[in-house]
Amino acid sequence: MSSQFNAHSISYRPDIDGLRALAILPVVLFHAFPNLLPGGFIGVDIFFVISGYLITSILLKDIQAGSYSIKTFYARRVRRIFPALSVVLLFCLALGWIVLTAVEYRSLGKHAAGGAGFIANFMFWKEAGYFDAAGDTKPLLHLWSLGIEEQFYIVWPLLLYFFAKRSWSILWLILIVTLLSFGLNLWQIGSNPSAAFYSPLSRSWELALGAFLAYQALHPAQVFTSIIERHRSLLSGLGLVMVAVGFVVINESRAFPGWWALLPAVGSALLIASGPHGLVNRFILSQRIFVWVGLISFPLYLWHWPLLSFARIIYSETPPFDVRVVIVILSTVLAALTYYLIEKPIRQSSFKRPFIIFLSLLMFCICIAGVTVYKTKGVKSRHAGMLNADLASLDMGADRKRWANECGIPLEAKLILNSCYSPKDKKATYAVWGDSKGEAIFYGLAREAVNQDAPRWMMIGNSIPMAGEIPRLQGRNVRKNEYVTDALLKNKDIKAVLLVPATRSIFSLGEVYTKEDMDASPHFDEGLLGVSNAIELLEKAGKRVLLLVDHPGFPDPKSCISGGLTQSEFFNQFLYRKENPLCIMTYEKHMYTNERYRLWLKTLQTKHPSLIVYDPTSLVCDVANNSCGISKDGQFLYSYGDHYSDYGNSMIAKDFLEKLPSLLKK
Repeated sequence: MSSQFNAHSISYRPDIDGLRALAILPVVLFHAFPNLLPGGFIGVDIFFVISGYLITSILLKDIQAGSYSIKTFYARRVRRIFPALSVVLLFCLALGWIVLTAVEYRSLGKHAAGGAGFIANFMFWKEAGYFDAAGDTKPLLHLWSLGIEEQFYIVWPLLLYFFAKRSWSILWLILIVTLLSFGLNLWQIGSNPSAAFYSPLSRSWELALGAFLAYQALHPAQVFTSIIERHRSLLSGLGLVMVAVGFVVINESRAFPGWWALLPAVGSALLIASGPHGLVNRFILSQRIFVWVGLISFPLYLWHWPLLSFARIIYSETPPFDVRVVIVILSTVLAALTYYLIEKPIRQSSFKRPFIIFLSLLMFCICIAGVTVYKTKGVKSRHAGMLNADLASLDMGADRKRWANECGIPLEAKLILNSCYSPKDKKATYAVWGDSKGEAIFYGLAREAVNQDAPRWMMIGNSIPMAGEIPRLQGRNVRKNEYVTDALLKNKDIKAVLLVPATRSIFSLGEVYTKEDMDASPHFDEGLLGVSNAIELLEKAGKRVLLLVDHPGFPDPKSCISGGLTQSEFFNQFLYRKENPLCIMTYEKHMYTNERYRLWLKTLQTKHPSLIVYDPTSLVCDVANNSCGISKDGQFLYSYGDHYSDYGNSMIAKDFLEKLPSLLKK
């Protein structure tokens, strides 16, 4: 019998720590230098397999020895996880108090509570969506993986013990969990990618794969034993190749996890199965430097992302290369200090029970602190008067609950149309049909219409306002626009429709684009045809059609916050939020960049002489002083990327509604 497949093999293996290093190093490098290793994030999948192997090994060995105790198991988890995690969570809450705005700090409080309660993955799953903040500005985003692990270990020990007590096949349990979870992963990657990524049900197969290796170590099957004995080095080499290929070919554009996750998961499983005497394990993974990195891998994982994220927030863009190098070094130092001064002493202490009680209470207090920060809305008074504009004006759709989630479409249409609002007090006589920028302006129109007791507005769509056979609009987007046009044409109360197609939607551009990007876009004619078809349908139905001219494209306004973060000039040298240089442009540059868009508008007006075009550029840009910025009169004009804030959409709406009667008479 191979030494790989016996109970003794569950004892400490240096190559497993080396495999942890193989997992954590690419993750850190990917987050710090994304272009260097595009698939570095798959290191998390390696961790899942390692964890499934080690934890299941301990559980099965305890069950076999008759010393199984769920209380002891969870006590070990507390001593393993809580020390480093509590330190990092406290650090983030403390630094966040200084660095983050109220909106950001409120979000951090929620995520800290979720991290302390090991439900962070569910929070980020729920937040995933169009108006979600950028991932690199969430200092605790990385705790999603810890949530999945701990949720698995709430159920897994109980299942193993339940099956063992009844002499049921644990192997069948492992195989069924693996197959069902992997199948769910494949199904959800096409229907709900966020669920496939964040759900413990679609990720458990990776932990179960490690559990299978643990089962084989204690209950070896001859066929596997003989294969390992004959091809140990080949399998370890193949495992390394699979992981390495994954690091190179998998990137964020892939449908991940899906089938792609097999590369890191199976690759790491082969490395574990080949044992400490496999070629790669013996000569690479067992080297002292890899073993040492593996020992500090957990605190290194916890430290590196918050430091990078806070730096991204302070710089309002990706930090300079040298800053990221310093952060990687600092993360390693903090990880080593956490391991040697906190983790290791607590795990080796003979005062186990007092530490477990203290750590559990500490984690509970951190959870309460996070909830308090969230409930107090991030303590808005912290930066009053210190920054370049009023942070309260960053909101968009803060009053969306005033409007009914109804716009005259069937239930199946609501499931794919994200924006469907109508007034609760009167019938709407005007409608907004547009993408996410349409939703942003709707809030202002609906709000100001009520304030002025003017005719009411409804919003339908969150789709590019196009009709007909447009190659770029396929599947779900085609159905969206079919539902919208059908509802608008049948609604006799609607007298006029405001079309809001974002420039980036027409030309398939990013939120921030250059003139070269605009001029290179092949979608001029296609966008013209689609919007033109929509106008024709609406005009034939007797409805007046208006179009909102798009505003300048800026980065997310959170990248445009600037100012000192403390009352001390000395500390503000280090804690000063810098404004992204793209947060301001000259009016001339805006017009120059958008020459092709203006030509597109002129061509559309020529085709449809009755089309009413409303241009708010003079409101959001200081034309006389040749300036376009992210704020006006101390208020932010934009929110959630390049969308009007509630301040901005109300300002535009007031001017538009005042001019609307005369516009409709033309």
